[in-house]
Amino acid sequence: MCQATEREKQLLEQVDVEGAIQFLQKIVQTDSQNPPGNEMSVAQIIKEKLDEIGLVTEIQEVEKGRFNVLGLLPGENDEQLLFNGHMDTVKIGNPELWTKLPLGGQIEDGKLYGRGSCDMKSGLAAMIFALEAIVKSRITPKKSILFTAVIDEEVFFKGTQALIDAGKLKKCTRAYISEPTSVCIATSLQGAAEFTARTYGKASHCGMAENGINAIIPMADFATELNALNEKLKKKGAILGFPVNPSLNVGSIQGGVDVLLVPDYCEMHFDRQVFPGEDMQEAIEEIRTIFDGVCAKYNAKSELTCNQYFNYWKADKEHPAAQSAIRCHEIVTGKQPEDILFRAYAEVEMIANQGIPGVIYGPGSILQAHRPDEYVLIEEFVTAIKTYTLIGYEFIS
Repeated sequence: MCQATEREKQLLEQVDVEGAIQFLQKIVQTDSQNPPGNEMSVAQIIKEKLDEIGLVTEIQEVEKGRFNVLGLLPGENDEQLLFNGHMDTVKIGNPELWTKLPLGGQIEDGKLYGRGSCDMKSGLAAMIFALEAIVKSRITPKKSILFTAVIDEEVFFKGTQALIDAGKLKKCTRAYISEPTSVCIATSLQGAAEFTARTYGKASHCGMAENGINAIIPMADFATELNALNEKLKKKGAILGFPVNPSLNVGSIQGGVDVLLVPDYCEMHFDRQVFPGEDMQEAIEEIRTIFDGVCAKYNAKSELTCNQYFNYWKADKEHPAAQSAIRCHEIVTGKQPEDILFRAYAEVEMIANQGIPGVIYGPGSILQAHRPDEYVLIEEFVTAIKTYTLIGYEFIS
């Protein structure tokens, strides 16, 4: 079992746990729902903290009123470790479904509640206070650490894309993304393709329905075919070496106006999750083939659009980025972290495409994300701060 050195023990004593919890409460209490994408207030709070720590800070305008925040701990050479996380959250939804204040930052039974507490303001705060501990220890860094708090991860990934486009990550040689993994190490990520299907018919009075063409009927058949495909996917996880399976979900469907009219239009939105070991284009084409077959059966005018897709990702578990996270987590907790498949989107895939290896590691359970009464366990939050402190220290030493 990995044991902390005296220097590491001294470093961990610099972690301001109470300050970190108060800071997390503050940014959870600050609305950054996306859409509309109002990350500005959180960005200002984060920049003020990075300035207080003594990092070299920068504001990067991505679009009007929306900014990434960068903080650099410069070293003797400019090779950089990247700490990355997003400031935006999904929408609160119906507040009546919450038993806690959605933006309250309330602490109860070891849990801190509020939209974004898990996904992923606790991860951002953990990285910030890890950097604070490193700076307070007065270590002379041999290498550099770049912290980036980005916009728009929940919708179009504009923040991290802006970092890439501007060359902000070109000196990074490893990356850590603090999405909620329950402080497990995620070395693989499922991909996804998002679709819109449309069928067209001909309107008529329902009393003479034979004069119309019902656009809902072929779409209903297509939904049934998608459900059959989803059943087939339930056998695929074991084949690919995972304890869970790829999935397909019909998220919404709209068609028709009233019972008195034959509907001339129907639209459905759905997604297909794609695991490492599958082929993204083959998955997309399989769905297109099913759709075309159904529409041909009904001679229906139709269209299918793949709105966007992101590929799966898999890390080299033996790379120093992964091994450092495993070792540092073990020092903090006394046990090795579980290696998991991350079953949501994370921008590690975009970063890896730039030749920057990394892992996903952060406090909070992904099962708590995007739902009422979202929370993060404070114990996991503190574990993440300390683990990131040791990861950063190991890199710059």
